[in-house]
Amino acid sequence: MSVPQDKYAWGERLAPGLAPKLKASHATDPYAGMVRMDTSTGKQKLSNYLTFRVMSERQTGKWIIPAQPGRYIVKKAVEDVQAKAAGAA
Repeated sequence: MSVPQDKYAWGERLAPGLAPKLKASHATDPYAGMVRMDTSTGKQKLSNYLTFRVMSERQTGKWIIPAQPGRYIVKKAVEDVQAKAAGAA
């Protein structure tokens, strides 16, 4: 099965060893292989570094993160503010 893809003009890649590994078990540092993309606009010369991770159904569970319950951040913030407002009254 073929997946539609955009074509990019890739810049150079960062070499391994520019930063320390996050864990001793990691193969390389977190920035190794990141690609420079030219994001210049007008007279301003800019670039960003990014990387892509390709995932497929055939991969092992290395990238799979177990489900986590919702954290309901806004709901919790509203409850906290309402509790403080009730205490101040």
